Amino acid sequence: MVAYDFENNWVQYEGSASPSSESLTHAAVYEPDQNVGAVIHGHDSALWTALLDKAPTTSASVEYGTPEIAYEIMRLFKNTDMRRRRILVMGDIKTAS
Repeated sequence: MVAYDFENNWVQYEGSASPSSESLTHAAVYEPDQNVGAVIHGHDSALWTALLDKAPTTSASVEYGTPEIAYEIMRLFKNTDMRRRRILVMGDIKTAS
């Protein structure tokens, strides 16, 4: 990723591989903390269940891959201990009301 714009849901990249729909989500982790060296993004239902609402967790009302999730992650940096704990969990949008 070379550049990004949260508001316009835009990513500029180099290379032959297109960025994933979660590229802005990753950028939202790098943006508030210049010491972050990598984002490890996994899909493990047992780990997710164990950490949901026990680690800093995004609001279930915010959809993945949107500018709103990027802003939500920056909110977690500001209002939780996510920076110290170095972990976040994506909320369960399927159960959002």
